[in-house]
Amino acid sequence: MEIEEKVCHELKEGLTLALGWLETLFQRWQTLPDAQRQQMVAGALLGVNRATFALDQIEGKAVDEIAPPEERMASELVKLAEDPIHLVSANGKSR
Repeated sequence: MEIEEKVCHELKEGLTLALGWLETLFQRWQTLPDAQRQQMVAGALLGVNRATFALDQIEGKAVDEIAPPEERMASELVKLAEDPIHLVSANGKSR
């Protein structure tokens, strides 16, 4: 896979991740406790950070010069690891 394909994949994956979290949050806002809302926003932010990482590469920055998404989101990821959520979709299956 060429570098352009990898970057495009990372960009799409990050945006898809953010979109999924934000759509679910929007649809279920009224039924979710604040802690779950915060965790879902953190998931969306991780997706946006992944897309930003890809855009930084498109701009010509070297990968070793760019903070990876996980590093940018380190404090939020720690919070998520300490208090994971288990979402259930509309059909009752865990996601």
